[in-house]
Amino acid sequence: MSQPPEREVFQRRIKTFVEDISEVVEHRSRERAALRRSLGGDPSKIDEVHPIARRVVVPHIASDDWRPRERAFYTVASLIAAQPRKRQLDLKSDGDEAVPMGEVPPEQEETPVDTSRGEDGTPEREKRLRRNLGAALANAAVDRAKAAHGIRLDDDPKAVRSPEEDRLHLLCRQDNDGLHRFIPKVTRLLRARDRTPDWEVLTEDLAYWSGRGRDIVAKNWLDGFYRTLEARKRYELKKNDDTKQTTTPEEDNT
Repeated sequence: MSQPPEREVFQRRIKTFVEDISEVVEHRSRERAALRRSLGGDPSKIDEVHPIARRVVVPHIASDDWRPRERAFYTVASLIAAQPRKRQLDLKSDGDEAVPMGEVPPEQEETPVDTSRGEDGTPEREKRLRRNLGAALANAAVDRAKAAHGIRLDDDPKAVRSPEEDRLHLLCRQDNDGLHRFIPKVTRLLRARDRTPDWEVLTEDLAYWSGRGRDIVAKNWLDGFYRTLEARKRYELKKNDDTKQTTTPEEDNT
């Protein structure tokens, strides 16, 4: 029997990692506190990561994992621990709700390519692009615009120009060290809008933030942001139009 491709094996490791860390921070306060204190720390520097945090994360790291992979596991574990407890087990995709099946990003060159399919037959790579950090930030940007401007996304072209977009562009310009310094600020921005990143997708993206992989991940985040932004705008405007059409004349005059 042939072995599964390396990326599929890695994604399975990530899934187990996220499930285990979520369980740990939900039920073990000592480990949760240690992971929180290690947020932003470089695991290659002994003093920047709490020993208890290392004890929790190291079992999920393979001996041949390169540095970006190792740091991805530590950062995401700390980010999960830093979430308010009611959000720690919320692994819902913030991208899926906004992008219809017909609005998935086109195929882009990526190494390695994920050609697997989910139970519903949809390519896993398409699903993951709709759940990435860019898509989550776009949803947060529209949430903010709705709160500040109502549904007038078509009337005000600046309504969805936001700190989320600026923060994403800044993030995409970072090297590996800068990325891990800025990621906690981005997740706090999402948390302010009651949004949670897809931890599995984020872990994989951070793991490939090196060399050419960095450019691929950054492009996917930007594509995810703008495609999700447009899809949410269309959805909100259509919902608003449907509401207006169902309003009776008597309601219009009240």
